[in-house]
Amino acid sequence: MASFSLVFVTLGRDSIKHSIDSFKRQELEGRKEIVVVNNSSLPIKVDGVDKLVNLSTNIGAAAGRNLGAKVAKGDYLFFLDDDAVMDSSSTAKELVSILESSSYAVAATAKSVLPSGKPIFSELPSSDKSIVDRELALTPYFFTMGAVVDRNKFLASGGFLERFVVYQEEVDLSFRFFKNNYSMFYTSKSVVVHRREHKRDKRYWFLNSLNRIQVAWRHFPSVYVVSNFVLWSVILLLKTGSLSLWKSMVEKLRLLYIPLSKERNPLGYYEVVQLKRLGARFIF
Repeated sequence: MASFSLVFVTLGRDSIKHSIDSFKRQELEGRKEIVVVNNSSLPIKVDGVDKLVNLSTNIGAAAGRNLGAKVAKGDYLFFLDDDAVMDSSSTAKELVSILESSSYAVAATAKSVLPSGKPIFSELPSSDKSIVDRELALTPYFFTMGAVVDRNKFLASGGFLERFVVYQEEVDLSFRFFKNNYSMFYTSKSVVVHRREHKRDKRYWFLNSLNRIQVAWRHFPSVYVVSNFVLWSVILLLKTGSLSLWKSMVEKLRLLYIPLSKERNPLGYYEVVQLKRLGARFIF
Protein backbone atom coordinates (compact mmCIF):
# COMPACT_ATOMS: atom_id res chain seq x y z
CA MET A 1 0.00 0.00 0.00
CA ALA A 2 1.31 3.44 -0.94
CA SER A 3 2.39 6.00 1.66
CA PHE A 4 2.10 9.78 1.49
CA SER A 5 4.14 12.70 2.81
CA LEU A 6 3.01 16.30 2.92
CA VAL A 7 6.04 18.62 2.70
CA PHE A 8 5.61 22.19 3.90
CA VAL A 9 8.20 24.94 3.76
CA THR A 10 7.18 27.89 5.91
CA LEU A 11 8.44 31.14 7.37
CA GLY A 12 6.37 30.54 10.49
CA ARG A 13 2.99 31.65 9.14
CA ASP A 14 -0.03 30.93 11.33
CA SER A 15 -1.94 29.95 8.18
CA ILE A 16 0.02 26.69 8.05
CA LYS A 17 -2.40 25.25 10.63
CA HIS A 18 -5.25 25.46 8.11
CA SER A 19 -3.07 23.89 5.42
CA ILE A 20 -2.18 20.98 7.70
CA ASP A 21 -5.79 20.42 8.73
CA SER A 22 -6.82 20.26 5.06
CA PHE A 23 -4.29 17.45 4.47
CA LYS A 24 -5.45 15.52 7.52
CA ARG A 25 -8.95 15.41 6.04
CA GLN A 26 -7.76 13.73 2.85
CA GLU A 27 -9.25 10.35 1.94
CA LEU A 28 -6.03 8.43 1.31
CA GLU A 29 -5.62 4.70 1.88
CA GLY A 30 -2.16 4.30 3.34
CA ARG A 31 0.20 5.88 5.83
CA LYS A 32 0.22 9.67 5.93
CA GLU A 33 2.87 11.90 7.43
CA ILE A 34 3.40 15.64 7.65
CA VAL A 35 6.87 17.17 7.34
CA VAL A 36 7.37 20.87 8.13
CA VAL A 37 10.58 22.70 7.30
CA ASN A 38 10.69 26.07 9.08
CA ASN A 39 12.85 28.55 7.17
CA SER A 40 12.37 31.19 9.83
CA SER A 41 15.26 31.91 12.19
CA LEU A 42 12.74 31.70 15.06
CA PRO A 43 11.78 28.16 16.12
CA ILE A 44 8.09 27.30 15.92
CA LYS A 45 5.85 24.64 17.38
CA VAL A 46 3.24 23.01 15.19
CA ASP A 47 0.75 20.54 16.61
CA GLY A 48 -0.10 17.35 14.76
CA VAL A 49 2.99 17.03 12.55
CA ASP A 50 5.28 14.01 12.33
CA LYS A 51 8.55 15.80 11.61
CA LEU A 52 9.44 19.42 12.28
CA VAL A 53 12.77 20.81 11.12
CA ASN A 54 13.60 24.22 12.61
CA LEU A 55 16.44 25.88 10.71
CA SER A 56 18.66 28.62 12.10
CA THR A 57 18.72 30.42 8.75
CA ASN A 58 16.53 30.74 5.68
CA ILE A 59 17.94 28.27 3.14
CA GLY A 60 15.32 29.11 0.50
CA ALA A 61 12.21 27.35 -0.76
CA ALA A 62 14.10 25.08 -3.18
CA ALA A 63 16.54 23.79 -0.56
CA GLY A 64 13.78 23.59 2.05
CA ARG A 65 11.64 21.36 -0.15
CA ASN A 66 14.65 19.18 -0.99
CA LEU A 67 15.34 18.76 2.71
CA GLY A 68 11.72 17.89 3.39
CA ALA A 69 11.73 15.34 0.56
CA LYS A 70 14.82 13.65 1.98
CA VAL A 71 13.37 13.54 5.50
CA ALA A 72 10.02 12.24 4.23
CA LYS A 73 9.35 8.51 3.87
CA GLY A 74 6.26 8.50 1.65
CA ASP A 75 6.09 7.07 -1.85
CA TYR A 76 4.37 10.28 -2.92
CA LEU A 77 5.25 13.83 -1.93
CA PHE A 78 2.55 16.47 -1.61
CA PHE A 79 3.82 20.02 -1.97
CA LEU A 80 1.47 22.68 -0.66
CA ASP A 81 2.17 26.36 0.00
CA ASP A 82 1.74 27.38 3.62
CA ASP A 83 -0.98 29.85 2.63
CA ALA A 84 -2.99 27.30 0.62
CA VAL A 85 -5.53 24.62 1.59
CA MET A 86 -6.91 21.55 -0.17
CA ASP A 87 -10.48 22.38 -1.13
CA SER A 88 -12.08 18.98 -0.49
CA SER A 89 -11.31 15.63 1.12
CA SER A 90 -10.71 14.07 -2.32
CA THR A 91 -8.15 16.60 -3.59
CA ALA A 92 -5.10 14.45 -2.84
CA LYS A 93 -6.76 11.21 -3.96
CA GLU A 94 -7.51 12.63 -7.41
CA LEU A 95 -3.89 13.70 -7.84
CA VAL A 96 -2.49 10.35 -6.72
CA SER A 97 -4.77 8.44 -9.08
CA ILE A 98 -3.12 10.23 -12.00
CA LEU A 99 0.37 9.15 -10.96
CA GLU A 100 -0.79 5.59 -10.35
CA SER A 101 -2.24 5.39 -13.87
CA SER A 102 1.14 5.41 -15.65
CA SER A 103 4.72 4.47 -14.85
CA TYR A 104 5.80 7.59 -16.77
CA ALA A 105 3.73 9.99 -14.67
CA VAL A 106 5.93 11.97 -12.28
CA ALA A 107 3.82 14.94 -11.10
CA ALA A 108 0.25 16.22 -11.07
CA THR A 109 -0.80 19.79 -10.30
CA ALA A 110 -4.13 20.88 -8.86
CA LYS A 111 -6.23 23.80 -10.00
CA SER A 112 -5.34 26.89 -7.96
CA VAL A 113 -8.06 29.40 -7.08
CA LEU A 114 -8.44 32.48 -4.91
CA PRO A 115 -10.77 32.34 -1.88
CA SER A 116 -13.40 33.87 -4.19
CA GLY A 117 -13.14 30.83 -6.47
CA LYS A 118 -11.49 32.76 -9.32
CA PRO A 119 -8.77 30.71 -11.07
CA ILE A 120 -5.17 31.90 -10.64
CA PHE A 121 -3.92 31.67 -14.21
CA SER A 122 -0.33 32.49 -13.24
CA GLU A 123 -0.34 29.17 -11.31
CA LEU A 124 -1.67 27.17 -14.25
CA PRO A 125 1.21 24.90 -15.38
CA SER A 126 0.67 25.78 -19.03
CA SER A 127 0.27 28.93 -21.11
CA ASP A 128 -2.88 27.35 -22.60
CA LYS A 129 -5.61 28.87 -20.44
CA SER A 130 -8.24 26.65 -22.06
CA ILE A 131 -7.15 23.72 -19.89
CA VAL A 132 -8.21 25.46 -16.66
CA ASP A 133 -11.44 23.44 -16.37
CA ARG A 134 -10.22 20.21 -17.96
CA GLU A 135 -10.41 17.08 -15.87
CA LEU A 136 -7.04 15.95 -17.22
CA ALA A 137 -4.35 17.61 -19.33
CA LEU A 138 -0.70 16.95 -20.12
CA THR A 139 1.42 19.94 -19.13
CA PRO A 140 5.02 21.09 -19.60
CA TYR A 141 5.45 21.99 -15.92
CA PHE A 142 4.25 21.28 -12.39
CA PHE A 143 3.85 23.92 -9.66
CA THR A 144 4.31 23.35 -5.93
CA MET A 145 1.51 25.53 -4.58
CA GLY A 146 -0.52 22.29 -4.80
CA ALA A 147 0.93 19.18 -6.41
CA VAL A 148 1.90 15.55 -5.88
CA VAL A 149 5.24 14.13 -7.05
CA ASP A 150 6.65 10.62 -7.19
CA ARG A 151 9.33 10.78 -4.48
CA ASN A 152 11.77 8.29 -6.02
CA LYS A 153 11.67 10.02 -9.40
CA PHE A 154 12.02 13.39 -7.71
CA LEU A 155 15.14 12.34 -5.82
CA ALA A 156 16.61 10.48 -8.82
CA SER A 157 16.24 13.65 -10.91
CA GLY A 158 18.21 15.66 -8.34
CA GLY A 159 15.34 17.61 -6.82
CA PHE A 160 15.19 21.39 -7.07
CA LEU A 161 18.30 23.36 -8.00
CA GLU A 162 19.03 25.00 -4.68
CA ARG A 163 20.90 28.05 -5.93
CA PHE A 164 17.61 29.25 -7.43
CA VAL A 165 16.50 29.88 -3.81
CA VAL A 166 12.90 30.54 -4.92
CA TYR A 167 11.04 31.13 -8.22
CA GLN A 168 11.41 29.04 -11.38
CA GLU A 169 12.89 26.04 -9.55
CA GLU A 170 9.81 24.00 -10.55
CA VAL A 171 10.23 24.96 -14.22
CA ASP A 172 13.89 23.94 -14.19
CA LEU A 173 13.05 20.57 -12.63
CA SER A 174 10.12 20.13 -15.03
CA PHE A 175 12.47 20.35 -18.00
CA ARG A 176 14.69 17.70 -16.39
CA PHE A 177 11.63 15.50 -15.88
CA PHE A 178 10.73 15.98 -19.54
CA LYS A 179 14.24 15.02 -20.66
CA ASN A 180 13.92 11.84 -18.56
CA ASN A 181 10.74 10.97 -20.52
CA TYR A 182 8.44 11.60 -17.56
CA SER A 183 4.98 13.13 -17.94
CA MET A 184 3.34 15.90 -15.91
CA PHE A 185 -0.39 16.46 -15.60
CA TYR A 186 -2.99 18.97 -14.48
CA THR A 187 -6.50 18.28 -13.24
CA SER A 188 -9.36 20.62 -12.39
CA LYS A 189 -10.91 17.84 -10.29
CA SER A 190 -8.39 18.70 -7.56
CA VAL A 191 -8.55 22.25 -6.23
CA VAL A 192 -6.38 24.21 -3.81
CA VAL A 193 -7.45 27.57 -2.42
CA HIS A 194 -4.47 29.92 -2.35
CA ARG A 195 -4.51 33.14 -0.39
CA ARG A 196 -1.33 34.36 -2.17
CA GLU A 197 0.26 36.38 0.60
CA HIS A 198 3.49 36.88 -1.37
CA LYS A 199 4.32 40.36 -2.66
CA ARG A 200 6.05 41.06 -5.95
CA ASP A 201 8.72 43.36 -4.57
CA LYS A 202 12.19 44.14 -5.95
CA ARG A 203 13.59 40.89 -4.55
CA TYR A 204 10.91 38.94 -6.43
CA TRP A 205 11.71 40.61 -9.75
CA PHE A 206 15.45 40.18 -9.25
CA LEU A 207 15.31 36.46 -8.45
CA ASN A 208 12.58 35.73 -10.98
CA SER A 209 14.49 37.44 -13.79
CA LEU A 210 17.81 35.87 -12.80
CA ASN A 211 16.33 32.39 -12.58
CA ARG A 212 14.39 32.63 -15.83
CA ILE A 213 17.63 33.48 -17.62
CA GLN A 214 19.36 30.56 -15.89
CA VAL A 215 16.58 28.19 -17.00
CA ALA A 216 17.00 29.40 -20.58
CA TRP A 217 20.79 28.99 -20.39
CA ARG A 218 20.53 25.47 -18.98
CA HIS A 219 17.77 24.13 -21.23
CA PHE A 220 16.95 26.31 -24.25
CA PRO A 221 18.47 26.49 -27.75
CA SER A 222 20.89 29.42 -28.14
CA VAL A 223 18.45 31.84 -29.76
CA TYR A 224 16.12 31.60 -26.75
CA VAL A 225 18.99 32.30 -24.35
CA VAL A 226 19.58 35.67 -26.01
CA SER A 227 15.90 36.60 -26.24
CA ASN A 228 15.25 35.66 -22.60
CA PHE A 229 18.22 37.70 -21.39
CA VAL A 230 17.01 40.77 -23.28
CA LEU A 231 13.38 40.34 -22.24
CA TRP A 232 13.99 39.76 -18.53
CA SER A 233 16.59 42.52 -18.37
CA VAL A 234 13.96 44.95 -19.68
CA ILE A 235 11.30 43.59 -17.32
CA LEU A 236 13.62 43.87 -14.30
CA LEU A 237 14.43 47.49 -15.18
CA LEU A 238 10.79 48.41 -15.78
CA LYS A 239 9.44 46.71 -12.65
CA THR A 240 12.12 47.97 -10.24
CA GLY A 241 13.48 51.12 -11.89
CA SER A 242 16.86 50.05 -10.56
CA LEU A 243 19.91 49.99 -12.81
CA SER A 244 22.01 48.75 -9.89
CA LEU A 245 19.79 45.65 -9.53
CA TRP A 246 20.24 44.88 -13.23
CA LYS A 247 24.01 45.28 -12.86
CA SER A 248 23.91 42.93 -9.86
CA MET A 249 22.03 40.36 -11.96
CA VAL A 250 24.56 40.62 -14.78
CA GLU A 251 27.43 40.19 -12.31
CA LYS A 252 25.71 37.16 -10.81
CA LEU A 253 25.35 35.65 -14.27
CA ARG A 254 29.01 36.37 -14.98
CA LEU A 255 30.02 34.45 -11.87
CA LEU A 256 27.70 31.59 -12.90
CA TYR A 257 29.10 31.40 -16.44
CA ILE A 258 31.33 28.37 -15.82
CA PRO A 259 28.75 26.22 -13.94
CA LEU A 260 26.01 27.22 -16.38
CA SER A 261 28.22 26.28 -19.33
CA LYS A 262 28.93 22.88 -17.77
CA GLU A 263 25.24 22.32 -17.01
CA ARG A 264 24.00 23.38 -20.44
CA ASN A 265 21.94 20.63 -22.07
CA PRO A 266 19.68 22.33 -24.61
CA LEU A 267 16.44 20.84 -25.80
CA GLY A 268 16.33 19.65 -29.39
CA TYR A 269 14.09 21.12 -32.08
CA TYR A 270 11.41 18.45 -31.83
CA GLU A 271 11.45 18.63 -28.03
CA VAL A 272 10.80 22.38 -28.22
CA VAL A 273 7.93 21.76 -30.66
CA GLN A 274 6.44 19.15 -28.33
CA LEU A 275 6.74 21.41 -25.29
CA LYS A 276 5.14 24.30 -27.15
CA ARG A 277 2.18 22.08 -27.97
CA LEU A 278 1.83 21.37 -24.26
CA GLY A 279 1.84 25.08 -23.50
CA ALA A 280 5.46 25.80 -22.62
CA ARG A 281 6.46 29.45 -22.85
CA PHE A 282 9.28 29.96 -25.35
CA ILE A 283 9.94 33.59 -26.27
CA PHE A 284 11.65 34.33 -29.57
